[in-house]
Amino acid sequence: MFELYYWRRPLDYERDPIFGEVAALLPRFYRAFPDRSDRPLSHLLEAHPRYVESVVDLIRFYLLERGQGHSGPIGDFFDEMLGQTPFTTPLRIQNAEILKAVLHDAGSWPQDRLRLFIETAVLEPLNIRPVSQAERLEALDRDIAVAIHRLNVGKDRAPPAAESNIETRFLRQSEAERHLVETDFTEWARRRHDAGVQALAVSTAARRAVKTICAKLPAKCRPELQTLLGEADAWARRPKRFPMPAPAENRFRDFGLKLLVIEELMYRQKRLLPVFDLASFAAEYTKREISVEEDGYAIIPEVARYFKNLPIPEDALACVETLHQSSGLDGGARVMAQLFPFWDPGSGDEPIAVSAKAIEDLALLPNLTRISGLENSRPSQRLLRALRDKGVALVREEDR
Repeated sequence: MFELYYWRRPLDYERDPIFGEVAALLPRFYRAFPDRSDRPLSHLLEAHPRYVESVVDLIRFYLLERGQGHSGPIGDFFDEMLGQTPFTTPLRIQNAEILKAVLHDAGSWPQDRLRLFIETAVLEPLNIRPVSQAERLEALDRDIAVAIHRLNVGKDRAPPAAESNIETRFLRQSEAERHLVETDFTEWARRRHDAGVQALAVSTAARRAVKTICAKLPAKCRPELQTLLGEADAWARRPKRFPMPAPAENRFRDFGLKLLVIEELMYRQKRLLPVFDLASFAAEYTKREISVEEDGYAIIPEVARYFKNLPIPEDALACVETLHQSSGLDGGARVMAQLFPFWDPGSGDEPIAVSAKAIEDLALLPNLTRISGLENSRPSQRLLRALRDKGVALVREEDR
């Protein structure tokens, strides 16, 4: 019935008068049926009037009373608190408050419960809980069998292309991982550990959670987590592929014009390197967690700052002869896909305008002779006069 409500709830379910009542019943439900582990139910719990308290009670119920780290919603709780979820959830935001309450009496916990907590709350969400070669091979064999089954199901009807591609890619990745586990388990374990350290290094929420846990655990339980935090700090100090440039390195006054220059030099001429990649930038950025799924519906501030401050050498600027501002009808600028991933001109999103400030920037582009699509910026008369005086031809986007 809980699941039925979740899947058939009203579109504006948060206003549904029984929504909070349903959520308030869930702690009793989990205690009555502790082996249920339905992710939708853990999301319903967010509407509980005493959400933090209910999560704390459930974690202690499973870990301390039952000695279980994989039943009910526990895995979902810790995955959201420390794992690589792309979304900001109440659990992620309030992880320190929840963990402090869970561990308020950790000094009196039996050793086996402390170990269970460390593995369940930290090592598993970061995907670095120690496993044997046989254990990992068995899990991969299950994954491979499931992927093959899904690809072979319904041979009379072809699966959707996107779904088939996902399954094929998953199968290939699983087979490649299985080969590495079988032939060089030590290297596989090293890569897995390094990935967990990197995930901790770039996640402010995960680091906050692990630091909170370290502060609350008995001293004898801390070395493993302190070492992990030290490794994450060391990773964060490594040279980055896309370090944030200093503001002083920017010479452009107009951001819109500079984006056109970056599009030309970085994505067309491949002269301004490295070519910026949002996924790589987000994976090494440590000041906050950048989520394309959440942040991509607007200009991502850190990416905007990167492009605004990015230095462009004079010899590269001298190579700019033509610029183009896309309305999005031709697919859009590649720089916009990094800056504003879900930019959608069809829904009213507009290009970043080139303003009159660009007049002072024209001196940086000594060989500029043509701009197409500038009408998308609705340029001022001052800017148009300055471009004419410089001898820059303006071409409408459709005539490009």
